[in-house]
Amino acid sequence: SMGTLLASALRDALGADACMIPGGMIRGNADYPAEMEYLTYAHLKKELPFREMDVIKVRMPGDTIQEVLTFSRSGVFDVPRKELAMFQQIDSGMRYDMKERRLT
Repeated sequence: SMGTLLASALRDALGADACMIPGGMIRGNADYPAEMEYLTYAHLKKELPFREMDVIKVRMPGDTIQEVLTFSRSGVFDVPRKELAMFQQIDSGMRYDMKERRLT
C-alpha cells in the first residue's frame, strides 16, 4: 500500500527500526499500476497534500507500539466498520494480526 511504502521509506531515511504514519495524512486515494517504475514528486504531493507535517524520531517500547496500533485499528472491528484517520500505517518490517489484534 502507499502507506507501507511511505512508512518504509521514512524508516530507512531516518535510520529507525520502525515507522508509523497516521492514515489521515495520506490522501491521494489513487491506484498505481504494478509496472509503474517511478513515484514522482507530483505523486508525493498528491499523496501527502499537507504542507505542515512534523516528523519525529523517538524511542518507544514494543508494548507501547502495540497499544498505539490496537487503538488506531479500533474502528475496524466495529459493525459497521469505521474508516478512521487515526489508523496508523506501518512499515514493511511490521506485521499486525487483525484477528489476534496484536503486533507479530
